Amino acid sequence: MPNVCTRIITGAFYCLAFFTPLLLTKYNSELFEFNKMLFVYGVTVIIAAAWLAKSITEKKFTLRHTPLDIPLLLFFLSQIISTVYSIDPHMSVWGYYGRFNGGLISIVCYLILYSAAVTHLSKKHVQTMVTATIASATLVALYAVGQRFGIDDHLWVQDVKNRVFSTLGQPNWLAAYMAIVIPLTLASGLASISDRHDRKSYVKTGVYACLSVLFYVVLLFTKSRSGFVGFWIVNVFFWLIAGYVANRKKNMALIVNVFFVLITVLIGSPFPQLNRFAPETIEQQPPTEQTPALLITDSGDIRKIVWKGSIDAIKSNPVIGYGPETFAWVYYRFRPAEHNTTSEWDFLYNKAHNEYLNYGVTSGLFGLGTYVLVIGVGIGWFVKQELFLFLKRFKIEHNKNQLEITLLPLALFSSWLSILITNFFGFSVVVTNLYFFLIPAYVYILLVDTRRTYTVGFPSTRYVQQALTAVSVMTAIYILSGTVTYWMADYHYNRGTIYKSSGNQQAAFDHLTDAIRLRPVEPTYHAELSESLATFSVAAFEQNDASSSAAFAQSAIDESDTALRSSPYSISLWKSRTRMFYTLSQTDETYLANALISIQTAANLAPTDAKIRYNTGLLQNATGDNDTAIATMLKTVELKPNYRDAAWALALFYEEKNDIPSRDMWLKYILEKINSADQEVKNKLEQI
Repeated sequence: MPNVCTRIITGAFYCLAFFTPLLLTKYNSELFEFNKMLFVYGVTVIIAAAWLAKSITEKKFTLRHTPLDIPLLLFFLSQIISTVYSIDPHMSVWGYYGRFNGGLISIVCYLILYSAAVTHLSKKHVQTMVTATIASATLVALYAVGQRFGIDDHLWVQDVKNRVFSTLGQPNWLAAYMAIVIPLTLASGLASISDRHDRKSYVKTGVYACLSVLFYVVLLFTKSRSGFVGFWIVNVFFWLIAGYVANRKKNMALIVNVFFVLITVLIGSPFPQLNRFAPETIEQQPPTEQTPALLITDSGDIRKIVWKGSIDAIKSNPVIGYGPETFAWVYYRFRPAEHNTTSEWDFLYNKAHNEYLNYGVTSGLFGLGTYVLVIGVGIGWFVKQELFLFLKRFKIEHNKNQLEITLLPLALFSSWLSILITNFFGFSVVVTNLYFFLIPAYVYILLVDTRRTYTVGFPSTRYVQQALTAVSVMTAIYILSGTVTYWMADYHYNRGTIYKSSGNQQAAFDHLTDAIRLRPVEPTYHAELSESLATFSVAAFEQNDASSSAAFAQSAIDESDTALRSSPYSISLWKSRTRMFYTLSQTDETYLANALISIQTAANLAPTDAKIRYNTGLLQNATGDNDTAIATMLKTVELKPNYRDAAWALALFYEEKNDIPSRDMWLKYILEKINSADQEVKNKLEQI
């Protein structure tokens, strides 16, 4: 039995390494992260159940001691405390819907996987895990190359030929993944070089060299600055150490990096100033009418604005933060007004685009401090083990086996460093967070031969063991079935939103009710159903069925109430409630007042959001409060001076007041300050 459990655990880890980066479907509301996260849930349950069954059979529970035990425990404690005091406990437990990674449940999974890895995996298992990782990355990279040549560009709204994202879902995430795997192929290729010059070693070296090139080419195809910078920093670090360990092959560093530079020259880097000799790319082409200059704000400038708001949020609640995964709602409170002048002014930012600031906002300085402590202890331990102990030994012993043992921990640590760098300019997703927690476990397994353990005894009675084993297996099956149910609920939610947007309200209603039946705790489902029910109310009203119309209206309000009870600070839910009441106003104009209250609540939660304030002004005007609407719209233009729709609304509002000079002033404002070729404004002035 223990051997079977061990094989289950190791097999599950192999599946985790190989399948996680590849998973995506077209059936879910989020094609990439949702499936990866649920897969991690499922594998974690299987590993935990097998571990528990093995412990029951062996009559003891064993956990290996590592240097990261206390830092990880403190980090976990910070996440629990932040969740308890979260402004949105549901989101803090399960994660932001659409991202999922980062909630307390995901952190529990990563910590279980770390503990299971250091307890059950051997050096040979780790080497197999690395092979599985490289094999999976090869498939990811080949698909990315196909994207570059347009294999699936008809499927995406994004310009995937210009910036590939493969099965990861976003170019920066793919680049971060490539930065993780490239050191692994470099180390494998270097270790496979044999002094005997046999054919097998040449083939292996050639294969790993080709894979390194493939992965680097894909990294360049992403045009990710964070991935590019992260790779080159860890690449230099890797070769500085690897060249010392394998000094008879240190000329490989020069060959490999010259090749990388040549590839960069031919393809081009994400930094235009480095592309003087690169072929003309899409970004380097002169702007046209379709792609006017200054249309897209530089991502670095946007990050500075988001970071500024994040720092203000940390200052407002510095100890425990607002709760894991609540950044989206917190940032609205502290969002700098200059965000309105960027090309992403109406985007919802659910991450700080800096993992460290994100933890600072959501978990306070306690959470950020423990996260940094994990990193600091991990780096310090590796430096002590690798640089001071192993380098001295392997400087003398230069056989193939020793090189494999030495280079693999170095490569893994380099990969881990790349995560720390790319996370500074972005945020973790399922794949990168998985490796953030697992790579230190792999390095520990490779470098430590004698491991201390924590042991807890289990009852020795055979019947008790059988009962405990049965309970553990049944619990695992129950949780796995819940994971499948979660997937099915999201499937129905996705179908419901698709039918709703296409106008098939009955099909939308059916799928959304199925989603709620399967997962009634998800506020997003209730909010979507409330809008669908509002359309039924309008349809019944138009058929002179007042009773059914009123019943549908009340059901819509009830669904919205249910959603907001779970997530009262959700800007998205308050916007949804506004749309619901606005739809119901077609049956009774008094609902406009409810819509106005809802949007004003959203405005209070997001005081610098120009679009919310704009919609507030429209509803104020619709309820007959023209003067307040004008004041609100003036504030909107103050927040976003280039907001054409707000200036146009001001012109119409002043026209309603018969204030012709003010109307004309705002029409001219559009032509002079926003768009001199605005034909609608010109036609309006000609009519006047």
